[in-house]
Amino acid sequence: MRIFLYLAISFVLLDQFIISTILPNITLFDVGILFYVLYILTIRRPITNKRIFIPIKIAGTLYFLSLFVYNTYLFIINKIEIMSFFYIIKEMEYFLLFFLLVNSYYYIKKYSLNLLFVLVVINVLYAYIEMVKGGISFYGIGALVTGSPEPSASIYLMIVFVLAFLELNKIKPVFFFIIICSFPVIATVSRINIVSLIFIIFIIVITKLYNNGFSIKKKNAIINLSMFVLIIILFLSFTQTQYAEVLSERIYKLDNAVENRSDKWANEYELYSFDNIDDYLFGKGKGIPEQIKQDSTLGVDSQYLRSFIEMGVMGSFLHLLLLITTISVLWKNSKYKAFILTIVIVFSLKSITIEALQVTRPAISFWGLAGLQMGYIINKRYNK
Repeated sequence: MRIFLYLAISFVLLDQFIISTILPNITLFDVGILFYVLYILTIRRPITNKRIFIPIKIAGTLYFLSLFVYNTYLFIINKIEIMSFFYIIKEMEYFLLFFLLVNSYYYIKKYSLNLLFVLVVINVLYAYIEMVKGGISFYGIGALVTGSPEPSASIYLMIVFVLAFLELNKIKPVFFFIIICSFPVIATVSRINIVSLIFIIFIIVITKLYNNGFSIKKKNAIINLSMFVLIIILFLSFTQTQYAEVLSERIYKLDNAVENRSDKWANEYELYSFDNIDDYLFGKGKGIPEQIKQDSTLGVDSQYLRSFIEMGVMGSFLHLLLLITTISVLWKNSKYKAFILTIVIVFSLKSITIEALQVTRPAISFWGLAGLQMGYIINKRYNK
C-alpha cells in the first residue's frame, strides 16, 4: 500500500515546514507516523527488514522497552502520571521517522522532491520578507510554523542540512542555494544554530575542495562564493543595521547567557530529590520536569541534563547506545562521512542548550537526516 507511504511523507513534510497542530495535542506529524505504521502492517517485506538494520532495531528495542517497563513501575507506585507515556510515544515517533524515510526514499527521490522544493521556497521567501519588513526582534525572526527562535532556527537549519545532503551526495548541485538559505538561520539570532551553520558550511566547502576529481574552476568558484558570503556577514556585523544591532546585543550578552543557563541547570537539578540509588540509576521518569512544574513546555534546556533526570545512568546509557549504533551503521556504510560527522557534531552542540532529541523540530531534524542518508545508502546498494 504505497499510498500510505505517500501520505506519511507528505504529512511529515507539511508538519515540518507549513503547519503542525491540527487538533489539541495532535499534529500532522502524528498522523503521518500513523500512516507509516499502517503501511508496515499491510506489506510483507519492508526495506528496513534487511540485516543492516538489525543492530539499530535491537538498540531501539532495548531502549524503549526499558522506558516502558520502568515508567510503568513508577506509574503503579504513583510517582509519575499517565502523560509520561505520551512522552515515550512521541520519542518513538521520532525514531520511526528514521524507518519511514528509509522505506520511502525511492519515492521521495522520484515524487516528493518537488513538494519539498515548494515548501523550502515558501519558507525561505517568508524569512526574507520578515527580514525586509524589519521583523528581526531581540530573538530574531520566526518561521511559518512557529515564532519561537530555536524551533524557527531548527527549521531553517534543516533546510540547509537537506540541501547539504543533496550537494554532498552528488544528487543536486545546490551550493548557491545553501548560501541563500543560510541567511534565515542567521536572522533567527539563535547563537547555537549560527555556530552549527558555520560548521556545516565549513564542512561542505572543505569536502568539495578536496574531493577527488574536483576541477580547479569549480574550486575557485566555491572559494570566491565563500569569500563573498564572508564579506556580507562581516559587513552586516560591523554596520549599524537593525540586524547587526540585535546580533551584537545578543553576542555581548553571551557571558550573561552562559551564567544564566548554568544557574538554570543547577536549579533544575536541585528541583528533583534523588533519594536513593534507583533514582541515580534509572531516573525520576519521563516527563517528570513538566509534571512537577505543571508546564507543558520542555524547559530543562539541556538534553544531557534532561536524560539524566528522567532516565538516570542506565537509561542515558541505553539512549546513547541507540544513537551510537545508528551513527555507526551510517558511518560504516556511507562514503560521505563528512555529512554524518556534521550531523553528530551539530546535534551534540545543540544538545548542550536544548533538548535536541525531544523538542519536535530538532528531533525530527536528527532522525530525518539520519533516515535520508540511510535511505540513500540502501537505494544505491539495492538499486531500489
